[in-house]
Amino acid sequence: MYLNKIIENLSIQKKRLLISIIVFLSVTSLILGIFFFNTSFFYQYLVPPVLWDETIFVFRDWQVILNAAKCSNLGYDVYSNNPCDPPFESLHVYGSILLELPIRDYLQFFYSRIFPLTINGFFIALIISNFQFDNKIDYLIVFLFLLSPSTLLSLERFNIEIFIFIVIILISYFRSNIASYFLIILVSITKFYPIVLSIFFIIKNNKNLKRIFFFFITIITFLIFIFYEKEIIVKIYNNQSQFTAYITTNFSIFAIKNFLDKFYNLNWHVMLFLFLVSNIIFTIYFIKKHGKNFFNDEKIDEYKEILFILGVFILIFTYYMFSNFYYREIYIFCLIPLLLKKIISDKNIFFKYFFYLICVRYAFFIFLNHFVVFNPKALFLFIKLFLDLSIMFCVLTFFLYINIFIIKKKIKLL
Repeated sequence: MYLNKIIENLSIQKKRLLISIIVFLSVTSLILGIFFFNTSFFYQYLVPPVLWDETIFVFRDWQVILNAAKCSNLGYDVYSNNPCDPPFESLHVYGSILLELPIRDYLQFFYSRIFPLTINGFFIALIISNFQFDNKIDYLIVFLFLLSPSTLLSLERFNIEIFIFIVIILISYFRSNIASYFLIILVSITKFYPIVLSIFFIIKNNKNLKRIFFFFITIITFLIFIFYEKEIIVKIYNNQSQFTAYITTNFSIFAIKNFLDKFYNLNWHVMLFLFLVSNIIFTIYFIKKHGKNFFNDEKIDEYKEILFILGVFILIFTYYMFSNFYYREIYIFCLIPLLLKKIISDKNIFFKYFFYLICVRYAFFIFLNHFVVFNPKALFLFIKLFLDLSIMFCVLTFFLYINIFIIKKKIKLL
C-alpha cells in the first residue's frame, strides 16, 4: 500500500522507471534465487548442466573462449587442440578475433565472473526497457521470456548469442550507420551468420545513398574477412559436431526432420515441399488481408519496426539453415514489441493469435521442459517442435512479405 502511494505521486516517466527497476530486481532476484538456493531444481528442470565429476561449470561457453585465447597465446592451434580447457578440451569454434582477448592472471576473476554477470544484467535491463508496464500483458511476457529455458540457458552458458541480441537492440534503437557498421562487422567476424543484419542498411524506404554505401561496405568487409579466415572456417566446419544440437535441444527445421525420421516413416522432402507451398499460399492471403498497413508506406524508421525486421531475418537464417541449440530462440523476442503495438493500435486478430502462440510456446517450455530435454517424451517433444514450426511458419510469412514490401518500395523510388 505504501509503495502504491509513492508511485501515484510520481510523474509518468518516473513511474515507468521505478516500475522497470522493480521488475528488474524482481526478475534477477528470482533467477538468482532459483540458481543459488535450489540449484538442483535449476539444473534438473530448467537448464541442462555442463557437468564433470559432480562439478558444474557455469558460463561454460564463455569459459571455452577464454581458455582458447589462453592456449592461442601459448602457440596452440585451438581449432585442433585446446589443452588449456581441462577436462573437456573443447575446440574453438568462433572467429579468430576472440583469440585476441588480453588474457592476464589478474583479470581472471573479471573475465570469469564480473563481466558475464554485468552483461547478463544489461541484457535483462534491455528486455525490460522495451515495456511500459501499462497492462498485465507486459508483465506476463517479461516473466515468460526471461524465465524460459532458452533465455536461462543463454544466461547460464553466457553464449555469444547474448552479444548478438544486444547488438540487434542497439542498432535498432540508435539507427546510426557508422555504429551499426562496426557492430555488425564485430559480431559477424565472431560468429559469421549475423552478417544477415546488414539488411538494416537497405530497409528504409528512401533514396539515402549513404545506407546503400554502408550496406556494400559491410558485405565487402565481411567477404575480405572470410577470404583471410577461409582455412579457419574449414576447421570450424569440421568441428561442427561440437555445436550441433540434439533433437531434444534443437531449434531448427532439422529437428523436425530428425523427429520424423525417428518416429515416423514419412518422406521429408515431400513434407518440406508441402510446408513451403502452404506458406506461400498463406503469405498471399496475409498480404491481401493484413499486409496493407503493416509498415509505414512512407518509411521504416521506427525502433519496433526495425527490431522486428532484423529479428525475422536472423530467425529465418538460423532456423532454416543451421541445427541450433535452443538458445537462439531468444531472437523471437524481437517480434514482440511491434506485435503488441499492432494488437493495441490495429486490433488485428492475426497478430493477437500469433502473440498468444508465442506466449503458449514460452509457457509450455517453462513448465514441461523436463519432459522435452531431461526426460524426453515423444508426445511433449512433438508439441514443442510443432509450436516451434508454427511460430516459424508465421515468421517465414513475415520474411516473404518484408522482402516483397522492400522490393516494391525500391522500385517505386527508381
